[in-house]
Parts: sequence; structure tokens; C-alpha cells
Amino acid sequence: MTVKKSKLAVKKAAKTTQSGINKKGLLTIVGIVLVLAIMGTVALIWNFADFTVARINRIPIRYSEVLGEIEWSMPVVAEQDLWPGTDEFNRAVREEAARQVAIAKLFEDYANQLGLAFPIGTEISDVVANVVWTILADPDLFAVYESYMPELPEIPEPRDFEAIANDVLARAHAGEDFDALMWEYSQDPGLVSFPDGYTFAPGQFISAFEETTRNLEYGEISDLVWAVHNGLEGFHIIKRIPPNPDEVIEGVEMLGAKHILIQEDPPFNINPFREEAVINGFLAKIDANLQFRPALNRVPVQ
Repeated sequence: MTVKKSKLAVKKAAKTTQSGINKKGLLTIVGIVLVLAIMGTVALIWNFADFTVARINRIPIRYSEVLGEIEWSMPVVAEQDLWPGTDEFNRAVREEAARQVAIAKLFEDYANQLGLAFPIGTEISDVVANVVWTILADPDLFAVYESYMPELPEIPEPRDFEAIANDVLARAHAGEDFDALMWEYSQDPGLVSFPDGYTFAPGQFISAFEETTRNLEYGEISDLVWAVHNGLEGFHIIKRIPPNPDEVIEGVEMLGAKHILIQEDPPFNINPFREEAVINGFLAKIDANLQFRPALNRVPVQ
């Protein structure tokens, strides 16, 4: 009798345990379903709240994205001579903000097409730069943008800078005013800051300039001194002058000189115009394909 009661008690306990397990599992499943439902509802609400206000090439531009550009777009629109606070001004601000978002999205989309990968948080300026460089490096890609090349400035005939230097030197040796020649011909960027010449210690200037100055008498003018300055070949015509007493360092041999620097012309670089062509091409796509929705009017400007 006792054995039978014990068996019944075990069976009853087993059923109770199983029932508890089933209830816990059911509650867990119900909990997961509720969490997913809530998350889905929140996503739907957010998606509805963050509605599409414009599109560029089927890429949606959302309310929150445009809102983030409003502050930066107001100064741009203010330059268009529109009266702040008017409907026309507010509309222009919203459209400019949407345009800025569209530019970023178009470059990001094209970067994906090119297979360019960027870490999360990469600045849009870096994305744009990499896309432009990739296009410039590929003649087939750049061919699409060649029609957007800006009008190139007329390339001047290269000067015979050595002939000019020799002419100025002859005039200086003939007694023409050195300062007048210096202000007319010198390409030294420091001339404005040091109109009365330089006072310098050994090692501060290139060795050819220093040695030539040291070997001149005060007031004497050198022959042409060739040197490379800022990556460009050029000629110096040096006149030795007394060092400025206010700049003399005690115990150091100080030298003083004025000079006329005549350089070769810098090489004409067409790359900036090629980059501009690519940017112009993307902006043309924005102007042609950016579509505003009536919902854009719901983005607050103030």
C-alpha cells in the first residue's frame, strides 16, 4: 500500500513539474513575441515619423536627414537675396538642405558601385575625395564627365626667365635704382614683409646666397646666382647692405642683403579642372534627378 502511494506521489510530482516547465516555456515564447511586436511597432512608428521628403535616383531622403542640414543651409540661402521668414525663403532652405543630403547620398551610392569600402563614421568629404580620385584614375570613368570640364584659362606663353634676369641685371649694373627694379621684377614672396632687405646669420639662407653676399662689398651688386626656390628654378640678383642693428645677434657674423628673384613659370596643372569636371557632373545629376515631395514642407526651418 505504501509502495503504491509512493508511485502515485512520484507520478503526480512529475506531472506538476512538467506542467511548470510547459508554463514557463509558454511564458518565454509569449514574452519574445511581445518584444518583437513592440520593436516592430516602434520601427513602423519611427518609419512613419521619419518619412521620405525627397528622392534622388530612387534613393529616399528622409525628414531627419533634411532636418540635420537646415541650420547649415540657411546661410547659403541668405546669399540669394530672399527675405528670411517668408514662405519662399523657408522653401529654399528646405530644398537646399535636401540637396546637400542628396549630394552625400549620390556619392555614397556611387562609391558602393565602385566597390569602395569605408569605415563607419567616415566623413562625407573623404568619400567624395576617394570617388573623385577613382574616377580621375580611370579614363573610361572620366570620359563620362569630360563634357563638364570648365572653360580652361588661356595658357600664357612661357617666359624666358633667364633672358629677363640678364636684362634686369644689366640695368642694375648700369646704375638703375635697385629698389625700383626689385619692386617691379622680384618674385620673392617675402618682399612685402621685408621691404628693406634681410638681416641673417650663417646657415639661415641657402649657401649660394650666403656666400655671394659675404663676398660682396656694401652696395655692390652680384652677378646672377642660380638656385631652386619653392621647387622652381630661379636667379637671384643680390645687393649687399649693412645688417639691421636691431636684428644683430652679439657674437654672430650677421649679413644684410636685398635681392631680386626671377623664377621660371610654375607648370600649368590641369588636374584641378578635371576634378571640377567630376564635381560638376555629379551636381548636374542632382539638379536633373532630385525630386521633392510635398512632405518636404513639414520640415521646420526655425
